[in-house]
Amino acid sequence: HLQQPWLRVGIAIIVSTLSLAFFLTQGQNFPKVFKLSGATMGTEYRVVYRYQSPSSSSPQNRKSPSYIRQRITAILQELNQQVSTYIPDSQISQFNRWHSTEPFVVSFNFFHILQQAKDIFTITGGAFDPTVAPLINLWGFGEASDTELVLPSDSDITKQMDSVGFELITFHEQTMSIQKNKPSVAVNLSSIAKGYGVDLIARFLDELAIDDYLVEIGGEVRAKGKNAQEQYWQIAIESPNSEWGDVSASTVVPLNHQSVATSGSYRNYFDRDGRRYSHIIEPKSGYPVNHSTVSVTVMADECVVADGLATAFLVLGVEEGLKLADQRELKVLFTQVSRHQDPGVMNKLVTTPSRHWSAYIAALN
Repeated sequence: HLQQPWLRVGIAIIVSTLSLAFFLTQGQNFPKVFKLSGATMGTEYRVVYRYQSPSSSSPQNRKSPSYIRQRITAILQELNQQVSTYIPDSQISQFNRWHSTEPFVVSFNFFHILQQAKDIFTITGGAFDPTVAPLINLWGFGEASDTELVLPSDSDITKQMDSVGFELITFHEQTMSIQKNKPSVAVNLSSIAKGYGVDLIARFLDELAIDDYLVEIGGEVRAKGKNAQEQYWQIAIESPNSEWGDVSASTVVPLNHQSVATSGSYRNYFDRDGRRYSHIIEPKSGYPVNHSTVSVTVMADECVVADGLATAFLVLGVEEGLKLADQRELKVLFTQVSRHQDPGVMNKLVTTPSRHWSAYIAALN
């Protein structure tokens, strides 16, 4: 059972009053509310925004759906061309094939997203590390995931681990270039790219002076202002499926100038010889994570930070991760599966919030 690598834990957006394309609220004194969507990064983006302005919906109106859709499409296409390993001539694909230790000039977005990944790597003690790209491919979760999977041997993993570690990449900000310390180093930014794309769209909407919006790519969300009901945007976080335990309820959180991202080990995996292998790779061992924490949700100001931290905390698990979250004053929600000794009894899901997650929710309720 091998699912597409881009799939991540879903975050449902409660916007049931919106139509599939967009709608206008009744009356001239109310802001107009629009919803846009489209394909990107092997998933979909959704943008909901509202504003009060003249009724013109022509492309010349910079707040019209047609103009905003056109600009969002261009923003996401450009980002994909820079950081998607599924595009053979993308910048990241070219960098991964660059078997040299000479500096490699990259775009601002590529450089910046890799810098932010390095920050998360440092904060989490290496739990988040995009240089696990060779291991992602080795375990069958990379761009060649459609081929028949053969479990890697310990020696195969050890060999690939020789090219893993953010210390093997040097940044040259003046020339906007990055340099491999070993020619075999490669990076995979799929666990942070959607969050970065959300932030790019949010900044674009900020430039248009749109104060109320919600942006989502594949479940990673950033929200500002309020929805059509003049409430903070309400985000429902999915629980794992029934194979992992009780799914009777989802957690609903209000977003106030915040981003939220969730990473889960149960959406992209395969089963082999009675064991389940997740797409989340532990950078220090080279093996998929194997503990009771099955999903982690993080809130942060920037979606790229929430996206990367969610993966890192899933690698760490609840015990080590909760200590770090409280130490760093981060808003994190861990979900664990509590297995019953009796195989005939359904497993239960247990959620554990960090102190700052609980404080944020309490302040808005």
